[in-house]
Amino acid sequence: MEEYLAVDESWMKNFIAAPKTASKEDRPQTQLVAANDLTQSDLRWYYGISSEKINGKLVAIIPISGVMSKGWDWRGVSTEWVRRQIQVAADNVNVVGIVLSMDTPGGTVNGTAALAKEVANAKVTVIAHTDFMCASAGIWVSSMAKEHWISSSKTTGLGSIGVIWTIMSMAEYNKKQGLDFRVLRSKGSENKSLLHPMEPIDEKALAKDQKLIDDMRVEMLADIRSGRPQISADIDGEMYYGQEAIKVGLADKVGSLEDAVKRAFFLGIGKS
Repeated sequence: MEEYLAVDESWMKNFIAAPKTASKEDRPQTQLVAANDLTQSDLRWYYGISSEKINGKLVAIIPISGVMSKGWDWRGVSTEWVRRQIQVAADNVNVVGIVLSMDTPGGTVNGTAALAKEVANAKVTVIAHTDFMCASAGIWVSSMAKEHWISSSKTTGLGSIGVIWTIMSMAEYNKKQGLDFRVLRSKGSENKSLLHPMEPIDEKALAKDQKLIDDMRVEMLADIRSGRPQISADIDGEMYYGQEAIKVGLADKVGSLEDAVKRAFFLGIGKS
């Protein structure tokens, strides 16, 4: 399932060219923001909520940066790690909200549905915030948040909904080079790995995989629209920017990460 990507491919190639495994030092960390650090001006933003009521309350900022995968294989972020961070934050009695700080081209289908479900079922309010890009698998996850904020009304990009898989055959090239490759399959396993790169592309096998990724998109879009029903059922794989992303239902408001944190405090304290 790591072969099937819910990703914006134009961005993905930049990550493929880079070293794939993040060291522990490169891995992200969750940040806790205390309500006590808010200014008096911030407190007025809460429409009269007293400083006593927010005393000791926290919002967790969880980064989803780089390519998303179940493990740490793509030098980005592990969806399993994010899922666990949400659980830990939500179990903290002082945490009233979570902000997913997103800057991702998407990632593997494997692991994304489970993370989206975790966001949808979180015990505290979850707000998504995107600075530059949130695409494909990132939208799958962010759509489960209560709100999605974007930094720029013009250049923050959201979208690229769908699944992609690249298939390559080296058969014709190898033939021209005078190379003869044979793929041997054990008896009874004649249908194993029919899209092997050393063989001509098998059109029947290709059609089956096309149906598979079509079904993945159906599942993906159903989840996305369950969290954001304002998104059209026929939205395509295009990227949308700034106010256009808000117009098609992918985002709600323009504001900084700090604004999203304040909003998480406001909604979370009101819920508590």
